[in-house]
Amino acid sequence: MEKKPLNIVGIVCAAICAVSIFVAVERYNHNAAKVEAMNQMHSSFPAGGMLAGGGNFSPGVPAISRYALVVAALAGVGGVVSLASRGRVASRQ
Repeated sequence: MEKKPLNIVGIVCAAICAVSIFVAVERYNHNAAKVEAMNQMHSSFPAGGMLAGGGNFSPGVPAISRYALVVAALAGVGGVVSLASRGRVASRQ
């Protein structure tokens, strides 16, 4: 493969990696905000401790955040490989 297409592939992979990380963080923060709102709702009710088992909930990691992190890791590896291999392609020509 020539140097220019590898450069473009590397940049696209880096962009996909950045967007995937942003999506993962945004989805986790959205989930944490919902859990915080639920905890506040439980504490505002007079019998809030009896609802849904009582106690405070803690936010978990949503599945979409996990998938976005996997996509980010794969895109990051692809970007590094394509950008690193463009130097080898240039030296062979």
